[in-house]
Amino acid sequence: MKLNTPQIVFTSAIVATIVTVVNSYIEWDKQIYVGIFAGITTIIAAVFSKLIFKEMD
Repeated sequence: MKLNTPQIVFTSAIVATIVTVVNSYIEWDKQIYVGIFAGITTIIAAVFSKLIFKEMD
């Protein structure tokens, strides 16, 4: 999936906010869980930003 610049900035802000808030509440046993959570969050945020910022063709 290709994202344009506003979509990338929006996705980055959403992922950074969600991961920061969740990390303050959850104490992860292993770092791999943090990576999996961040990856899934990134995919969901990218799809969400595609829906919000639709490309004009």
